[in-house]
Amino acid sequence: MPEQPLYVVYQDSKRVLIPKAIQLVLLGALFYFGLMLNLYLLRVEDAKLINLFAVVGIIVLIILQLLLISRKIKTEGYVFYSNRVEFGKKSVFYGNIRNINFKRDLFDRIFDTGTIVLHPYLNIKKVKNSNQIYFYVQKLVQTRPVY
Repeated sequence: MPEQPLYVVYQDSKRVLIPKAIQLVLLGALFYFGLMLNLYLLRVEDAKLINLFAVVGIIVLIILQLLLISRKIKTEGYVFYSNRVEFGKKSVFYGNIRNINFKRDLFDRIFDTGTIVLHPYLNIKKVKNSNQIYFYVQKLVQTRPVY
């Protein structure tokens, strides 16, 4: 019988998706202007169809990427067990964690999230209630033996 987790934490979807959407839109705009510059320099006449395909293609790719990220956020979480924490294929035993830090960047302050750094192995990123999770992990690490 598989071990039951004590606690599961997922990344905040708004905290992940909004900055990623901004990044993708800016990269898409850069790609579009690069394409238009090439068409201008090559003196391509009547590039309306190329414009349409470029804009539609960029929008479809941005939406597809955001859907894939959203699906990944909902399925992958930080899973806390009695002796370890797991994220995806990464597993860290509490006894092997040397140091725990808490940090917040600009987007973390905007979305009220944070990152818990488990030195030197794992970062628990972009989670809500990060203060509570920080103290929870700290307690787990202090009470577990080294493996």
